[in-house]
Amino acid sequence: MSKSIQHMTQIELLTAFKKSLVAFVDDLNNLLPYDQNIQKLKSAIGFGFPTETVLNTFAARVLPHADLIKTKDDKYFLECNDLFAGLNPENVDYFKDIWKSSVLSKNDKEQFWRWMKLFLLYAQRFSQISS
Repeated sequence: MSKSIQHMTQIELLTAFKKSLVAFVDDLNNLLPYDQNIQKLKSAIGFGFPTETVLNTFAARVLPHADLIKTKDDKYFLECNDLFAGLNPENVDYFKDIWKSSVLSKNDKEQFWRWMKLFLLYAQRFSQISS
């Protein structure tokens, strides 16, 4: 049985986060196989953004909105721009349009929220052991 996130060391956490991030991007790629932004993201992860930097940035952007993620409030994706800081505004609008459209089924969105909750747990633990 795998170790719970709350008991992971920093190395274990970073390793688990990266594996989960790769699996998440693969899921996104399966949902939206022709989306060039996902292809770029997949390539960027494969070419080795420093995992610690990615998780640190992610934690800074999601922890202030933990309640919205825990309650699966669409406002997180539609109104909070922290997650998308530094991205091309056209790509952000594109994502928001997909979220509002029927492209993603209710099950697809539920899966997306499960990923976000997992990443939130990683961010919370990372914040604990990094301080």
